[in-house]
Amino acid sequence: MSTIEQVLTATVTAEQTLDLPPEIKAKLVPGESYKITVHEDKIELKRVPAFDWEKWEHSLRRNGEELTDEIMEEICELVREVRRENRLESESAL
Repeated sequence: MSTIEQVLTATVTAEQTLDLPPEIKAKLVPGESYKITVHEDKIELKRVPAFDWEKWEHSLRRNGEELTDEIMEEICELVREVRRENRLESESAL
């Protein structure tokens, strides 16, 4: 399968926002999240897949595990830790 790349240009406005081409705007869905990776000479934008909690909970049950308060607290702590790391990473990139 071949991949065709399309090179488009986004312009930074005086307010430091990006003015995106219509081809890009057509692909954006309200509420979607994007991971932004800053390199020395480029900025990458990559869609973050939505997490399907129902599918995840179903897989737990299928594997014989039950979603307890203890497991939920552990998950929440892991999420907080990842968010802290992401915040520190983005702050250090500035």
